[in-house]
Amino acid sequence: MLQTRKYEVHEISQSDQIVFTTRKTLTSWELNGSALVAAVDGGTQLTVVLQGQEGQPKALMDGVKNTKMAKKLVTEISGAC
Repeated sequence: MLQTRKYEVHEISQSDQIVFTTRKTLTSWELNGSALVAAVDGGTQLTVVLQGQEGQPKALMDGVKNTKMAKKLVTEISGAC
């Protein structure tokens, strides 16, 4: 699913961790990300981490944009299930 969206998958590890990069858009730089899937009592836990790439300019709205991107990713994953 990630491959067909706006993400480039770099690695899927044996420990159910996906390492990816978001694509650059008109309003944001690429982001490095990882998603870790873990079984928990009664369901599944998804942990998503996003951060800017080294050497890219920082902006006041980076935190807001990263939060929005993480929520969008979780929504897309939930919709695929």
